[in-house]
Amino acid sequence: MSNDAYDTPDHDNSGDNQAPPPEHYAAKQQTDAENSLAMVLSVWWSFTWRSGLLFVVASFLVGMIVTIATGGDLVRIEQISGIVTLIIAIPIGIWSMGKALSVKHKGHRIIFTRDQD
Repeated sequence: MSNDAYDTPDHDNSGDNQAPPPEHYAAKQQTDAENSLAMVLSVWWSFTWRSGLLFVVASFLVGMIVTIATGGDLVRIEQISGIVTLIIAIPIGIWSMGKALSVKHKGHRIIFTRDQD
């Protein structure tokens, strides 16, 4: 059972997950946030803690696997780790940036709009 405000006894959704009415979206006021240091730090921190945490966890797990697979050969571990670091850092960075841009910062959301030329 859904907790939507639109599930009322007199309104039968029949499980068809309908979108809210247009006035639901019109009620939200859109304003431009000032590009302040606090706003920039909020976005930066949101990205940094996610990417840092995931990178440490992924590096640890991959490091364990590489160490076991190479039998503890330090030269081989260093060679493989350089390549693996790039391979895991790029998707983690992309995911973390996407997540940081999609959450609220100081009561604002970041949206992208197309300029009308």
